[in-house]
Amino acid sequence: MDFLDHDLPCRAEDPEQFFPVGTGSPAARQVEQAKAVCRRCPVTAACLSRALELGADGVWGATTEAERRHLRSRAPRRPAVGSSPKQARRAAAVALVREGTRRVAVAAQYGISPRTLDRWLTASA
Repeated sequence: MDFLDHDLPCRAEDPEQFFPVGTGSPAARQVEQAKAVCRRCPVTAACLSRALELGADGVWGATTEAERRHLRSRAPRRPAVGSSPKQARRAAAVALVREGTRRVAVAAQYGISPRTLDRWLTASA
């Protein structure tokens, strides 16, 4: 994914907005403002995927560092007993969505399209 090929909303913003300092109310407002910019972006999923790859600081793909740490910690480490790796991967992705993780984040984490994730959710219902 080459972000230089896109006219991204974050480019029109102060870069410092995406790197809040602290944990108080001003930092929380800054995080929400940065996430609002991310939600308007056409490459949010790719941005999140890249941030997960890099272990990036700041707000990327409408997620904070803490949210991305949580996503990585929830990733399956080994397949469930009696299932194929593909089935375990699918089950783990579905479980994350059902626990409240944003669909775009799960799709990016598993390298699938949101449409594929929707099919997995429908099939497991």
